[in-house]
Amino acid sequence: MESFLEELESRLSLLDEQERKKVIKKYQSQIEGEKENGKSEKEILSALKPIDEIVEDIYEDYHINKEYSKREKSRNPINRGIEAGAKALAEITEDIIYYINRPSGDNALETFFELLLKILVLLLAFMILKLPFWLLNEAGIVVLDGLFYPFNTALTILLKFVLSILYFAICVALGIYLFKENIKKPSKTVSEKVEDRPIKKGKKAKKQTDYFVFFLRVIIYVIAFIPLLLIAFILCALLAFAVFLIYKGVSIAGLAIVLLGYFFLSVLLIAYLTDALNHKTKSHRFSLIVSLLALLVGHILLVDNIFSFHYPKTLESSAFKPFTESTTISLKNDMYIQSLTGKIEKVVDNSLKDDELIVEMTYYDELYDVILRTSQEEEVDYLILYPIADEREYYDVQYLYQNILEDLKKNNIFDYDKLDTVDVKVYGTETALARILE
Repeated sequence: MESFLEELESRLSLLDEQERKKVIKKYQSQIEGEKENGKSEKEILSALKPIDEIVEDIYEDYHINKEYSKREKSRNPINRGIEAGAKALAEITEDIIYYINRPSGDNALETFFELLLKILVLLLAFMILKLPFWLLNEAGIVVLDGLFYPFNTALTILLKFVLSILYFAICVALGIYLFKENIKKPSKTVSEKVEDRPIKKGKKAKKQTDYFVFFLRVIIYVIAFIPLLLIAFILCALLAFAVFLIYKGVSIAGLAIVLLGYFFLSVLLIAYLTDALNHKTKSHRFSLIVSLLALLVGHILLVDNIFSFHYPKTLESSAFKPFTESTTISLKNDMYIQSLTGKIEKVVDNSLKDDELIVEMTYYDELYDVILRTSQEEEVDYLILYPIADEREYYDVQYLYQNILEDLKKNNIFDYDKLDTVDVKVYGTETALARILE
């Protein structure tokens, strides 16, 4: 019996897989029923028609040319491949013509314009939704701007990222809701489709393909599925970094829980999107509740973490230690001294000569060098001091990492943007200092 069914299935290769399995199951049930009546396999098989006739009858029922399978065997693989490609192209063309010529209630052109209208409505909804998210982003930037570098920058980027995720999630949900009817696959069997569509003699019954649905699914994968995977990956990396900082002793448990909640939410969106594309109706209610609970608890703890940190305005008590060096300048003309990043302070020192100045510079030499540029214009000398970053080497990165981490462990956040500051003190006699222009 097994060999008969296997041969029959192989001979029915022109049928759709679902219909082929239905035929095999029918004969299998028939044979098993005869067995229960006491007949042997040999008697059952001998009572059936020859397998060639069975295949011809089945193909005839499905309006498929019964000679096609015989010719197919006689052709070599290359010719069969070329003919299969040409046949597929012809069938696609035939399908398109069929869709256009269908009755108006099932017209592909109407389907196309319906999809076009939905896309325009969706784009309009995206633009309207953008406004509240833009306002939230601008308000957040104003609030976070009061914090210190680099945390104001980092939190601003994080705010934009979170708002982008929420905006993207809402847009995906709207898109799925609006197009859920168009994404559904046709549920008709091959035999039902044969009755709906006239098929020429010598052509096999082909499963009708809705090309608009196919392209819609591709677009959804490109604009929704792949970005969601990327977002989940980024959130996972940020979560790993937050856990690492907690391991190092930094109090940011709230931030870690918030990232975990958004990670769960992004994975949940991927699951919902996958279910929608595969026409499944799984319930993810428990996962959604866990994600929302994590976000609620995480945001509460995050606010507590933010208020537990101290925000000194200077770097004097930070782990970074400044370096001071001095240089002596001969004063020939009136001089204009400028520090591009720091302040200048004049200190009277009458032990110096009237044509002598001592310029004392305080900066963070582990990261920067100070360049003194002199020039002259209309009998006025110019002295401009500005920092220039060292060539970044391993010890520089290590220096930054260790000192910022040390500050974070003590719940201190400084304005690290001031690391490139060059504060200047100018020592000279009263006469010499009077020649320094403001």
